[in-house]
Amino acid sequence: MGMKVEVISRETIKPSSLTPFNLKNLTISFLDQTTPPVPVPILLFYHASDIGKNVLEQSNDLKKSLSETLTYFYPLAGTIGKDNKIVDCDDYGVEYLETRVDVRLSEVLSKHPDEGYIMNQFIPTNLHYITELGTCRDNLVQLVIQVNMFDCGGMVIGVSMLHKIADAASLGTFINAWARRTSVRLGNIEGIHKEKEPTIIPSIDAAFHFPPNEVPSVLSFKMNSEDSEIATVCKRFVFDSSKIVTLKAKSANNSHVANPTKVESVTALLWKCASKLKGKADKVLESSSQNSKPFMLCMAVNLRQRMIPALPDHSFGNFIAPALVGLSNQPGDIELHKLVETLRSSIRKINGDYIKDEFQVNYGLVRSLQDVHERFNKEEMELHTITSWCRFPFYESDFGWGKPTWICTVNVIAKNVCILMDTSDGCGIEAWVTLDEQQMSLLESDYELREFLVTQTPAVTAGPVVQF
Repeated sequence: MGMKVEVISRETIKPSSLTPFNLKNLTISFLDQTTPPVPVPILLFYHASDIGKNVLEQSNDLKKSLSETLTYFYPLAGTIGKDNKIVDCDDYGVEYLETRVDVRLSEVLSKHPDEGYIMNQFIPTNLHYITELGTCRDNLVQLVIQVNMFDCGGMVIGVSMLHKIADAASLGTFINAWARRTSVRLGNIEGIHKEKEPTIIPSIDAAFHFPPNEVPSVLSFKMNSEDSEIATVCKRFVFDSSKIVTLKAKSANNSHVANPTKVESVTALLWKCASKLKGKADKVLESSSQNSKPFMLCMAVNLRQRMIPALPDHSFGNFIAPALVGLSNQPGDIELHKLVETLRSSIRKINGDYIKDEFQVNYGLVRSLQDVHERFNKEEMELHTITSWCRFPFYESDFGWGKPTWICTVNVIAKNVCILMDTSDGCGIEAWVTLDEQQMSLLESDYELREFLVTQTPAVTAGPVVQF
């Protein structure tokens, strides 16, 4: 596809009001301490018929409302200190780019939704780490935004936030706050969903709930260079509503879990299929002892509603914990309904008491998780991470011209990671899976997986690999 994305402006957007002196140094939480500064990117697609003709004028409104929104989300306009304990809320601002794209948005959506070299141009995640001149930054920029304006009048808003101080739920809160602020600025009262207060106020008190502690970084990582021998691909696997119904029926069992959720069912299926990849890739016989290499699944669990008392949905920070699941048998040999039961049991263990004991008092899980990652990096075990963004309010992001037609993630650089996202109708799931090239080829051909896919899409070459 011949497409040119031309940067027409780049600037730093600062909060509309200076951050008060007493908020200048934000102590990050224990969970923030143990999270690496990797990008969490998302693209939101809006059709021209919804936006109107003057997209440049719309972009000016976006910048003004962004500046106002950053006043409330002031850590995103700051920089991370080198001591891994403080966010310097210095009102540095966020990187903001505007581009012109010389094709129609419909061409991208209809022909190339899975081509990484196309989609990655809509958000430059490397700007978190480097300056405009190509030199590395001393302090990392927390937020990068790119507004892509198409010839047809359509728009793609790319947002990338560093995971260091906030999770995907926080990203959804920020985007909706920005969208609501823009909607009010445009005079679209319906855009705020008839709320009395047009501004979303985040709760920025993660360190109060999870005080920082002198512990090793759990999610230590290494970033390989572009010419690394480890080549990875990111691929989108789509399960529409009809396939989800079939998969849930196959995953159900009255003696185990009678009514599995769509996330549980898809997670169990991907877990089952992923566990078979290493043995196939190595062409190891079942009788070989190498085939018994431990396989561990890590699921990210949102803690907000699991804590006692529950936290507001607008709590800003990293409020996620890993549910680690290991089995004596390979998951590929276990029926789906039993895997669903194991998943549900593992997640339900993360309740208020568990959070207090393992995260707020003795930090026992921290050390065990550190051991898992060290063994993974030494290739002593297989580790796959699955995280769900389903039900996060990304599709509610109405900037005054309607909700997005489609959302997706890009630049997925974490090996052995799967991100689950809602389809646009809210009934299906899009699974964005990143594996090495050989394992991806094997996963695509897995008959158990293919049975439930609505489409098979081309592989997407990812960027540098981050091994967790």
